[in-house]
Amino acid sequence: MFPNLLTTSKRWWQPRYTVLALMWLVYGCFYLNRLNFAPVIPLIIEDLKISHAQVGLISTFFFAFYAAAQLPAGYFSDILGPRKIVALGGIISALANLFFSAGYSLFYLIGFQSLNGLGQGGGWGPSVKLMNNWFPESARGRALGIYATCVCIFSVLAYVLAGYLGKTFGWRAAFWTVPIILLSILFVYWVVVADHPDGNSVQSYFSK
Repeated sequence: MFPNLLTTSKRWWQPRYTVLALMWLVYGCFYLNRLNFAPVIPLIIEDLKISHAQVGLISTFFFAFYAAAQLPAGYFSDILGPRKIVALGGIISALANLFFSAGYSLFYLIGFQSLNGLGQGGGWGPSVKLMNNWFPESARGRALGIYATCVCIFSVLAYVLAGYLGKTFGWRAAFWTVPIILLSILFVYWVVVADHPDGNSVQSYFSK
């Protein structure tokens, strides 16, 4: 009974669905590390005695580096493969958040939010390329439609989680908690996902 059930599950649950699920979680966790700043701005202003204009400067540098990273991320994903670029971007973002949580000066905060923007830029373009590698043209629209839902869902989660952590444990908790989540998901992603279906990845299990 159970061997037949396993065989049936392998037939309808294709390896690419596992890749889609993991990429959905990975890029969703990118948002946990991207949108955790805004909900705790009042707490940061109160704690560090910085102005709203200075907070705006922090956000400006984040988005400037985020935008600047898009083209290089796409370029290097074509050369090195999207899997590496997504992982590298996630690691940079996670470390930037961890260091940001220890910040006390404006220039320190600007520096690590800029680094966070740089890492975040490695998420979307390479991940879309990876999804294109795994899904045939006839299924890409559906796959990317499902994939894009992580943006909306994790945007809500990011605001709720950061707000709760900031109110309960202080604003710094919003920046050292979510990197742990991202790094954990990235580890599973790195072990399981390959750039192409013929790589050493989840494909190997389902082909047994």
